[in-house]
Amino acid sequence: MTNFCSLGSETHVWIFSTRGFGQCEVAEVYDSVLNLHEKKRADRLSGEDSKKQFIVSRYFLKSVLSSYVGCFPREVSIAPGRNNKPILLKQYETQPIFFNLSHSEEKCALVIGKQEALGIDIENSEKERRFNSLSKRYFSSSEHESIVKLAPREQRERFYRLWTLKEAYAKASGNSLAISLGKTSFSLDEENIKFEREGEHRHLRRKCCFLALHGITGFKVSLAVVTDDTKAVSDLGFKSFEFAPHDQHKAMTFKFTRIVN
Repeated sequence: MTNFCSLGSETHVWIFSTRGFGQCEVAEVYDSVLNLHEKKRADRLSGEDSKKQFIVSRYFLKSVLSSYVGCFPREVSIAPGRNNKPILLKQYETQPIFFNLSHSEEKCALVIGKQEALGIDIENSEKERRFNSLSKRYFSSSEHESIVKLAPREQRERFYRLWTLKEAYAKASGNSLAISLGKTSFSLDEENIKFEREGEHRHLRRKCCFLALHGITGFKVSLAVVTDDTKAVSDLGFKSFEFAPHDQHKAMTFKFTRIVN
């Protein structure tokens, strides 16, 4: 059983790389950590890379969750919840926790907290895309304008930061990504994130907290927390960790850009 972790009033972010897991390690995780349903899901995946990513990321998720609920990784049971978002099927009579997982190639990002509406997104920010046309199609006019005036390298950085913020918000709020892309607008600088939502009455809006993580080479990570509890959002504290097998985890120090809206 892994060491017990406590959230307190904090929200925790975990980063993990699947790189370094060989065939033997993947097979061991498959046999010892995955349940029957998860094994069947892995077996249905086409391609060894996709299968490996699912198996190792599930190992990461269950290992970290087990350290919060006080059980063995293989005993962690996950099921679809509201909006088909994965939840802990059983809280093991300890602190109630919620989570959200994202992965991009070999990197995984996990957020764990006491707020149900959590969302996180990680994207490989080295991928080249048609940033001008994509931002014109999917982003607000102000977001698109903020991208096209930048140099090519900065365009890529800005695009992926905006995309991860929007996807994290979609996952936290339960909206589709299409709605999140078209009905939200962010403006960014080095110290601030400004956020606007279209089509909502101001008095009906739930409070949001956004965090942009800096310092993960080649990747952008953003997270969102949405709640009706204004104080809970403004009082949120955050810690970040790097996950390693056999409980060799370590705290990580990232620069955060944060907004409460």
